[in-house]
Amino acid sequence: MAARTIPTARHASLTLLLLVASSALPLRASASQLGDGYWFAVGNQILDEAGRVVKFSGVNWNGFDAANCVADGLWARGLGEYLDQMASLGFNLIRLNFATSCISPSIRPSDGSIDYSKNPDLEGLTTLEVMDAVIAGAKQRGIRVILSNSRVSPALPPDYPADAGLWFDLGNPERVWLDNWNLLASRYYGERTVVGVDLFNEPHRDPSHPDVTWEADGVNEPYNWRTAAKRAADVVQRVNPDLLIFVQGMDGDDCWWGSNLRPVYFYPLKLNVPYKLVYSIHDYGPMVKDGQPWLYDPAFPANLEGYWDELWGYVADQEIAPVWIGEWGSVLPVGGTDELSQREMKWVNALRHYIRKKSLSWTWFTWGPNSKDTGGVLTDDWDTVEQGKMEVLGPVMHPLFGPSVGERPAVAPRHGLLIVYAPENAPGITMPVAEAKQRPVSDSYFKSSPPSVRASWLPLATAASACLLLLAIIA
Repeated sequence: MAARTIPTARHASLTLLLLVASSALPLRASASQLGDGYWFAVGNQILDEAGRVVKFSGVNWNGFDAANCVADGLWARGLGEYLDQMASLGFNLIRLNFATSCISPSIRPSDGSIDYSKNPDLEGLTTLEVMDAVIAGAKQRGIRVILSNSRVSPALPPDYPADAGLWFDLGNPERVWLDNWNLLASRYYGERTVVGVDLFNEPHRDPSHPDVTWEADGVNEPYNWRTAAKRAADVVQRVNPDLLIFVQGMDGDDCWWGSNLRPVYFYPLKLNVPYKLVYSIHDYGPMVKDGQPWLYDPAFPANLEGYWDELWGYVADQEIAPVWIGEWGSVLPVGGTDELSQREMKWVNALRHYIRKKSLSWTWFTWGPNSKDTGGVLTDDWDTVEQGKMEVLGPVMHPLFGPSVGERPAVAPRHGLLIVYAPENAPGITMPVAEAKQRPVSDSYFKSSPPSVRASWLPLATAASACLLLLAIIA
């Protein structure tokens, strides 16, 4: 098999050898279009099956995470119309948000949530079957999909408030969350349109439960998000090892929910199937919640780049893993003259500049207009595009993908994945995930800054063993 040269953030030439050993799945030839095949996380880049750098500029689509248990807006227009519109605007990925309680073969969209005269193909379908239809439609248009567990339930008991920051609740223990990921990962095995899974949305502290933390194995269970994410990743990778695993950060005293990746340095997450981990963060401006201290720093907005570097940007800068901005969004009061509107625009422009400078992937929040915090790409008629938002997004849109290729096998084959990652003229093989020394959590856990992380080295013997294995299988 020929070696593939891959660019990195440091513009070094790297060699990536991909070996899929399977009795049921033959080796595939190099893909012909950007984004083809399954994706890999190498250093701070996401690569397609041919080793090309993949960037996505997507949009969040809610609804499967709400009481209707189906994509928002299907009461107003046809599914195909929305997908055509997304593609025409240049969005190349959908973050498809769902609630744990909506993922069951017996769950159906609520009455009135779909106009079947506009969506005749959806009549009689279950929630999961409508999700199939969304993914099939996205596939035809070259749009990729990340499945995102947005919340446990759209309606929880009064004594256990919604969005409490946990991936389980009184009626849905962690086992339900894990079973759902097993179901979805199995369901979409071999469907290359689904490129990854976002395990849970914005884990955070809440007065209703002990603090959620990111710590060493066996500490603060079951509220340790790091070990919970590892359990969910294990479930997904056992049945569908091709998927990227997106893991959100923590909350903190000086950041939005999901945006704190500082603890990653002290307690890195390692997956059983390597080269699949991507960290995810969310970021918003003052109009979502006014008074956040970093948005009122005397140096604002010049303080933001350093703030983001220290909070989560270092993970990409030091090539620990890629970082995806899973949510950013705004009502975008373009032309507003009040102080808050002006501050909001300064935040938007600063984050857009940061995205361009770091060449980051992102998904805008949200597609539909029914977010009270940000509104949507569409206006209240679910048809007209908010042109002011698209003008802001234009400079950070990434190239479109071609239609995803390949059919879903009838049975998921058992196979192993071997990746050899070697810089040219290097004395060893550099692993893209840095080895960080574990340290005890102090009182400043939520604010401590990670020191510089150095890449670890794998002995040449490991490289030789990998090459011998590759040659033996090819022979």
